[in-house]
Amino acid sequence: MFASTCLPRFSFEQRAQGELFIYNKMSKKLYSKTATSYTEQLKQLKSRGLNIEDEHKAFYIFLK
Repeated sequence: MFASTCLPRFSFEQRAQGELFIYNKMSKKLYSKTATSYTEQLKQLKSRGLNIEDEHKAFYIFLK
């Protein structure tokens, strides 16, 4: 019986399954939009057709 001391060579498909992790320093993104309050977000969702039965409960869910 023959025992090899070399690592087996894998096909390209098998080698491509492992992903390289390369750290790339991310630059800060500048946003032109201002943050909206929870009340404004609820108003926007309602204007887009979302049916909100209990606004107090919806506001509470935002706070979670």
